[in-house]
Amino acid sequence: MDIIDFEVLDMYEQEYIRVQELYQKRKPIVDIYETWNKFWTKYVTFDSSYKFDNIPDRLEWSKLDCVDQKSIVRVGHSACFVLNAILTSASDDHYEGDCIYILGGVNPSQYFPDIHSLTLSSLKWTKIIDNEETLCKYERSTVYNQSKNSIIYFDGANTEKKYYKIFAWGL
Repeated sequence: MDIIDFEVLDMYEQEYIRVQELYQKRKPIVDIYETWNKFWTKYVTFDSSYKFDNIPDRLEWSKLDCVDQKSIVRVGHSACFVLNAILTSASDDHYEGDCIYILGGVNPSQYFPDIHSLTLSSLKWTKIIDNEETLCKYERSTVYNQSKNSIIYFDGANTEKKYYKIFAWGL
């Protein structure tokens, strides 16, 4: 008959309790992931015919000299690349081409309730939307839905609470 080492048993019990407490703290994150995963698999599709055939053998980082870059310094934002974007809804201007969209974010003194786009052909930043209440958060996730020409974003958090809503912004 084996002898039970109660110290080891107690150590395992303490670890079990610690893992349970950790799970309870992280359960909202797991719930967010499960909600997003259900949405993702139901509504988001990719065009598998696109090929990346012009990638160089050696990739290097380089600094880009963008127009109006100082106006969007922030952290905690989300970014979404859109291939061949066509934007007509935000203003009288019309944008076409590959773009990166920046949604929300924060700096030490404020939340940013806005969307900016970087047109890659001109390296020009443009403020698309300003003062959109649903964007006053950070740490959100975004994806481009090509069939609907929209950016889908899963709400993030602010200092007061976490959010669990999903929004679509039509380009």
